[in-house]
Amino acid sequence: MNIIKSNSLTISFVGFSDSNNRALDVYFSEHLNQKFAVKPIEQSQIHIIDMDGYQRNKNKNITDIINSPDTIALYVSNTPLKDVLFQIDKPLKIAELVSKLDEITKHIAALNSLSQTKEKNAKVESNKKTIKTKEMVEDKKATPQQAKKPEVGFNKNPSAHKKNLGRVNQTLDETKLWGVRWNTSKDISEPEVYIKKHYLHGHMIEAYLLANEASCPVKIETKFITIVILPKSRTAMVDQKDVRLRYACIQKMRRNKKEKRRDYIITKEPQSEEYWLKQPGFTEKNLEKLLWDIALWTSRGRLPSDIDINKTYKLKSWPNFTRLQSEGYMLCLTGILVQKSTSIIEISSHFNLSIGFICQFFSGVQALELLEQDDNTTMLNKNKKMLNQNSSSPNFFTRLFMKLAG
Repeated sequence: MNIIKSNSLTISFVGFSDSNNRALDVYFSEHLNQKFAVKPIEQSQIHIIDMDGYQRNKNKNITDIINSPDTIALYVSNTPLKDVLFQIDKPLKIAELVSKLDEITKHIAALNSLSQTKEKNAKVESNKKTIKTKEMVEDKKATPQQAKKPEVGFNKNPSAHKKNLGRVNQTLDETKLWGVRWNTSKDISEPEVYIKKHYLHGHMIEAYLLANEASCPVKIETKFITIVILPKSRTAMVDQKDVRLRYACIQKMRRNKKEKRRDYIITKEPQSEEYWLKQPGFTEKNLEKLLWDIALWTSRGRLPSDIDINKTYKLKSWPNFTRLQSEGYMLCLTGILVQKSTSIIEISSHFNLSIGFICQFFSGVQALELLEQDDNTTMLNKNKKMLNQNSSSPNFFTRLFMKLAG
């Protein structure tokens, strides 16, 4: 979806009477001219459509424009519409319209951010290939004494760390680490699960809740990494680079009651947040992004054990994808779960996605406290009924996926 980047978004009104068109035009010109500019339908990015008027005067050219993948439609109707992403009820209320337009604005910002991230990643990958080619040429010319030494990292074997908390200088084969448990299957019947409290993921959430409750810095110490959570500034101080943080995420850390020891320690810190922000050897990270990264790196295609694939879930709001690392399928899943309660089984049945991607996404949004369970059995039965409909006709999920994926 190629949304034009500008200070204001362009909108049009379709199917409204002339008097309503004039009233809306005046309101937007006087009160919302900083955010939105009213334009003809051919020049608009967002179309606000009165379904009654649109159905009475249906026009093929207008239909082609509002169904374009480069635009977004907001439907105004009392009848629930299938296969639409944004809808409000009649009679049209300005406050409700403005609220829905704000939601669409965030949706567009997320799509633009994803596009910029993809372009940036493509440039980085291109630069890496160029540098690698140069290094290969230089290595061929170098003598044995000039050959490069392997990079320093963690020992791949976790047993090397059992006796002490010291760092171990060994070569880290990141490819093997990431390939150990990644679930590429599309069979949702028995997803691989993990228990959060056995990993850094669970201890990070425990420390995060403690820091919010006590309103003071809280430190997590492990044999792999140290993290200090600063609740007031919504940041965290980390003493290792991301490659070592990823390694720490896949190591089991739990209490050993028999030996009366634990692989991690969580403590309240008496020092101020300003003290920790100035400590050498630590890197400041956004707390929301760190929670998201740790959840995704721990999951590696597995599902947290407290999420049930048969129950329906909904997102409270959109994750801040302008800050979080994301992929296109995450926008698609978010668009679905913000609009309606859905089960993992239902999502899996509609998309040609590895179950690992779905499990990883659910792990991330749960860590940000955005995921809520819907106990409404009526909704679950309704979703099951949708599953049994003829799959040959594009449904809400398929059309949404195709639209967001571009």
